[in-house]
Amino acid sequence: MQAQRIDFGERVDRKEAERRAGFRLLDLGSEPDAIFVRPDGLASVVYGDPARPRLVLSQARGAIYDGFIKKTGSRDTTIRTVSIDGEPGLFVDGAEHFVMFLDEHGEISDELTYLAGTVLLWNRGPLLLRLEGDLTRAKALELAESVE
Repeated sequence: MQAQRIDFGERVDRKEAERRAGFRLLDLGSEPDAIFVRPDGLASVVYGDPARPRLVLSQARGAIYDGFIKKTGSRDTTIRTVSIDGEPGLFVDGAEHFVMFLDEHGEISDELTYLAGTVLLWNRGPLLLRLEGDLTRAKALELAESVE
C-alpha cells in the first residue's frame, strides 16, 4: 500500500502548535518526537523519525462522516465501526485508502492517509483524531484509550 508523501506542515513546539490549532494537543501518553501543524489547523504529533514515522496522531476540529463507509470502502479495504470512551470511531485497514470527515464548518473533506498501514478515526468532543501506523485493531484501540 502506498501512502501520500508526508507533508505534515511546519514543525513547531507544542505551545505554538496549540496556539495555531486553537486547542490543547493530545498525545499517546508520552512525549512525541515531533509536532507539526498545517495552515488548515491540522496538528500532528509524530512518534519516530518524522521522515519515516512509526505512529502519527493527527487532530483537528471536525467529526467522522457517516458516508465514509459507503463512499470509500473497496473490496480490499476493511472498515469496522468501533467505540472509544463512548465516542464513535472507524478502524480502516487494507488497500490504499483515504479518509473522509466533516471539517469544523461541517463540510465534507478527504485526504489520503500518511502512512501505509491502518487508520483509526474517532471523535473526542469537538476533535477528530486520526491514528495511523502499522497496527492491529486491538493495538490501535489500546493506544486510543491512552490518548491524553
